[in-house]
Amino acid sequence: MYSVAPRSTNAFNKLCRFKEFAKIRKFSIPSTKKDYNSETGSGVFNVAVVGSGAAGFYTTSKLLDLRENINVDIFEIIPAPYGLVRYGVAPDHPEVKVCINKFETIGTDPRVRYFGNVGIGNDKDVSVNHLRSLYDVVVLSQGTSRGRVLNIPGEEGILIAGNKMQVGGIHSGRDFVNFYNGYPDSQNLFNEDFLSRGTTGKALLFGVGNVSLDVARILLSDVDSLSKTDITERALEMLSTSTIDHVDIFGRRGSLQSSFTTKELRELLKLPRVKFDFDYTEFDRELGTEYAKQLMSKSRQLKRKMDLIKQYQSSRVASSPAERLSDAIKDTKSKKEKSWSLKFFTSPTSVEFNSQKTSQIIKLVKNRLDTDSVSSKRLVKIQGSEFFEEFDVAFKSIGYESTPIDDVPFDSQKKIIPNVSGRVYDPSTDSILKGLYVSGWAKTGPTGVLANTMQDAYETAFAINADIQSVLDSQSSTPLNKPISEISEVLLEDGIFKKCIDFSQWLKIKDHELNSGNKAGKLAEKVTDINEMLEIAKS
Repeated sequence: MYSVAPRSTNAFNKLCRFKEFAKIRKFSIPSTKKDYNSETGSGVFNVAVVGSGAAGFYTTSKLLDLRENINVDIFEIIPAPYGLVRYGVAPDHPEVKVCINKFETIGTDPRVRYFGNVGIGNDKDVSVNHLRSLYDVVVLSQGTSRGRVLNIPGEEGILIAGNKMQVGGIHSGRDFVNFYNGYPDSQNLFNEDFLSRGTTGKALLFGVGNVSLDVARILLSDVDSLSKTDITERALEMLSTSTIDHVDIFGRRGSLQSSFTTKELRELLKLPRVKFDFDYTEFDRELGTEYAKQLMSKSRQLKRKMDLIKQYQSSRVASSPAERLSDAIKDTKSKKEKSWSLKFFTSPTSVEFNSQKTSQIIKLVKNRLDTDSVSSKRLVKIQGSEFFEEFDVAFKSIGYESTPIDDVPFDSQKKIIPNVSGRVYDPSTDSILKGLYVSGWAKTGPTGVLANTMQDAYETAFAINADIQSVLDSQSSTPLNKPISEISEVLLEDGIFKKCIDFSQWLKIKDHELNSGNKAGKLAEKVTDINEMLEIAKS
């Protein structure tokens, strides 16, 4: 949101028109912290940030810190901000979401406007080129839009409901996470009996990152413990009728190559009344190699993770002291014990799915890692090691990737926007594209945790600030693409203000979710329908 000091009758008339429209749309324009010198040629730079996830907000935050004379418009394709912080973080990890408090401070800064429910792209509401014609700087922080696939026969199962719902096969772990976290587009991907129509009680997960461990923990957790979180009511109902009591987590490489963190592993190991089944013979053999010893000597973090696995025996059932005391007092036989396992050096090769049956069969093969040198990562399938497993549901979480966005260079191999410290680079012309930047996973690929995202976003912000300063140092006046009042006028004519919600309207949705959650005895009850979000925002 901005306060603009008009410097001409024409600009003043346009601003008045925008203010009148703002009153109708409840799009307020509070005064800014600084009285900027001028709309034209004063060094006031206007920035568009595409994507309101952590990368977008951290980039905005650092830009606001670095420059007083800057305005930032944040565009988000759905009404709700925060991206993976809202829709990717597990509901039983509220401590990870505390960064939202900082993001709210940024969203209410008078130099910032939020345009929720506005998609960016040639086939959406505004194209990137159109943004570039309006703003001095455009930052692409849209993240990764899809999960990687296994590319095996039967993986996709059968598509029904207008090719939107998958039955059988191996589901996207990201889709399931989005489902239980309330992402609007994922609410119709799973039926109510998704976890209860099978006969084996077994779920399979492919991928050994934190997302796989999150999904396993949600599947195996006591529903009562989840009911106090902001997990959706529909997901709770599905989990309450779930017949899944065992989860196998597969990795095609070994435990040394697993990417889950020690923290996530410890949480899963300590789940009450959940048994950890593990092949310690294979594990000890892997860690006994010279290759393993060299890797662990170079990484204390890796060694701590391996040591944690060593601490647990396959017969152990984790429980807290309070639960052990409770178990001694009352009969707990009614509580069915669940279990999970880590199975390394295993790859799926095909899925057999029969729509007339409630369970499926998957063919797998064992692998070995060629470790002739520490740098070697060559995976070799072991001949004659094929075996089969029957299961009810399966998920894959083997990484995410960005998809191309119109008129923006894209590295199809690395699945990122090519860049130099956040400055978008065009390989076809061997040049940096002026005024176009990238931050977050679209810049680096899906790596690291929130702290990594923050540091990466700061790098992009520093690059933007350096380029702005270079422009200011090189000329006496700064010709901007358009002053903020003209940008608003163009967006008004494009119908963007009619379609979007601003940050104050988003806060109305947030308050509604908190109130609904309070009535239900939980942290929050997320609104999962976009039309309902818009209705609440504009009420």
